[in-house]
Amino acid sequence: MYNEDQTHAVNRSANSTADSQEFFEGDNFIKGFDEDGNLIKLQVIRYFFYNGEEYVVLGEALEAEELEEANDSEETEIDAYIMKVDVELDEDNEELEVFSPIEDDELLEKLTHIALNKFTEVE
Repeated sequence: MYNEDQTHAVNRSANSTADSQEFFEGDNFIKGFDEDGNLIKLQVIRYFFYNGEEYVVLGEALEAEELEEANDSEETEIDAYIMKVDVELDEDNEELEVFSPIEDDELLEKLTHIALNKFTEVE
């Protein structure tokens, strides 16, 4: 569903600019496009490290009502995406998190397994 050819940047500082506010709706949300070009909102679910690299699990952002229903349900499935996190500096020397898709299928499989185990440990 998520267009894996896209890379996204998220402002790591608390001081976001007006331009970044159009793209991001808070620290835990980004906007992206699916393979059909439809706008989708994604939410940061969890960050984790593997072999010294940082990764993020993104899921579809849920509205308040959907979130309440998901919390009430014993089994809730959401589409999730794992992306590599790099930190770069913007023109104002502010740190940006850059989310890039995982191109190596074997690595993606390992990361998926790790992320699923981390969710299981928390529950």
